[in-house]
Amino acid sequence: MPRGECYGALCQLLEPGQVGHRALTAALRRARQQVWFDDDLGGGEAWWNEILEQIRSCEVFIVALSNHSLESKPCQAELRYAKALQRPILPVRIGPVDSMRANPLASLQVIDYQNPTVDSGIQLVSAVHALAAQQPPLPSPLPDEPPVPFAYLMRLSSTLAEQDLDPRQQTHLLTELKSGLEEDGDDPTARNDIARLLRMLRDRSDVTYRTRTEIDELLASVDTKAAAPDASTAAARPQHEHPVVRATIPATPPAGPQSAPTATPAGEGRRGTAPAHAAECPAH
Repeated sequence: MPRGECYGALCQLLEPGQVGHRALTAALRRARQQVWFDDDLGGGEAWWNEILEQIRSCEVFIVALSNHSLESKPCQAELRYAKALQRPILPVRIGPVDSMRANPLASLQVIDYQNPTVDSGIQLVSAVHALAAQQPPLPSPLPDEPPVPFAYLMRLSSTLAEQDLDPRQQTHLLTELKSGLEEDGDDPTARNDIARLLRMLRDRSDVTYRTRTEIDELLASVDTKAAAPDASTAAARPQHEHPVVRATIPATPPAGPQSAPTATPAGEGRRGTAPAHAAECPAH
């Protein structure tokens, strides 16, 4: 991917089969955009560093807006970094959003792509090219990079791989995993990782009876929460809806007239018309 030609970014919660993601990806590809996702990236710091590099080199940061992206810690970290880098940001709504006013994108224009049409596809591509034409330079010096999301889970996994863990170490691990559940338990991916680490600790040959008992109680609460999600949100959005997309921009936009993008202000619940200039669809 040529540096400086890509737009958009992505979070690691992508599930390529989701309807909203498929429609957005198809629209960009029909407009001869090369969509890039992190499916082939591994975990850990190398994965996170690659995503941050892609954000730095992008021309437009496209946020696939949904409740899940607004609640995802990694996705919000990427969005804050894109804002700090002064990347043009284009929110594209592909799923339910509980509040269009109380969210980090409330000041931006939002393209509604929940029910894609030919017109909304033209609006999407027009907005992308308008924003790309107004791309500002990166700030100097660059802002601090956000830390790796859920880095403590990787650290705890390494500790659990050690040959011997005395009772004090087991208690410390269990305390950290409990704290992780309290802080990140609403994130399905983080919750599953924490449950996996709890089972690793429970199944160790040197685990104490007290630690095993506490873990069994914790896992029972985790399983209950996973089996009975909030009914209002479970029906409203997929578990792994992906919030962000990346693509490359052709050297020359498609020929022919393009309509100005019709957008929904993030702070309003109605549709309106916005000029096709980047200044009218500013980044954070």
